[in-house]
Parts: sequence; structure tokens; C-alpha cells
Amino acid sequence: MWPFRRRAADGIERLEIDPAQGDPEATRLIAAAKRGDWQAAAEFLRDVEHPDDRYFYCRILGEHAGDGVWIDEWIAAETGRAKATALTVKGQYAIDWAWQARGNGRAKTVSEEAFKIFFRRLKIAEDCLDDATDLDADDPTPWAGLVTLGRARQLGLDETRRRFDEAVRRYPRTATRTTTCCSSCAASGAARTR
Repeated sequence: MWPFRRRAADGIERLEIDPAQGDPEATRLIAAAKRGDWQAAAEFLRDVEHPDDRYFYCRILGEHAGDGVWIDEWIAAETGRAKATALTVKGQYAIDWAWQARGNGRAKTVSEEAFKIFFRRLKIAEDCLDDATDLDADDPTPWAGLVTLGRARQLGLDETRRRFDEAVRRYPRTATRTTTCCSSCAASGAARTR
């Protein structure tokens, strides 16, 4: 399936984006996430080695995790690298969950209470991703999430750059983390080159 399709609703034509971005495996993972089937997710991710693919699939699972309870069951059932993967998915889930609380509006349109919830949930994401890096020191996937969090948690350019460097050290040829870091640097107004 192409990632875009048109649908008419109430006489208005709308463009819908396929949440799986046309990837049949991602479609199956979304269905597993909606069922809370952590075993299917764990089995699939065990064989995904390419860092860009791991990041994509972990993000897909996190974005479609529903209430996320099944991820906690997955974390409790695993050890080592498998637990790190589950924690990475929980980190991605918590990032998405934080944005649900904040909303997509400009900062000036967000209530103080929504910001409190947003930052509390981002801290949950940070803790999960930090734990994942402790359990699987070679995986750049949680570091990609930590780069995103560097900007979202307003940790500054130096810390965001440190996280980016950690991701690149583990996987030098990454488009995902390069794009994320560049957007973080540009958004901070402090983009610079080395």
C-alpha cells in the first residue's frame, strides 16, 4: 500500500497517511501493538539488526501501543538485549504519550498543567532509554530517542550534540539521527559545524 490515500468524509476529500508508511512488516507490528501482543513484537525485533530499521520499528510500536501496559509486561519478561529493546519501545511510547498531553500547538497555546504532564512523561522516556543504553551499549537505537529528547526536554545544544555523537559512534551512517540532530540544532538557533 502506498503511504498516502484519499478518503472523502462529509463531502470533503482528505489525504490519509498510512501509519506503517507502506511497510507490510510495520502494518503487522501495529496490529500486534493494538492487540498488546508483546511476544510477536519481541520475536520480530529479535531479527532486526539494521539500526535504521530497529529505530523505525521501535518507533512504530511506541506510537501504536495503546495504553502501553503490554510494554511493561514485555520489559518484566526480558533480560539483556531483549529487555533493552522493550525499554526502547517504552521510551518511544512515552515520547508519543508526552506529545498527546502537550498537543501540537505552539508553546504559547499549551496550558501549564499540560506542560507539567508533558515533561513528566518525557522524563519517563528518558529513564527508559537510559536503561536501554545501559543494557545494550552497542545499540544506537535508544540514543536516537535520546537525541530527540535533548531538544524536547530543552537540555541544550551541548547535551543534544553529546547524545548525537554517542549514536554516531555506534552507527556512523545514519540518516535518522543526522536529521534529528540537525533539526534540533537548527531549532535551538545555535546550529554550527565542526
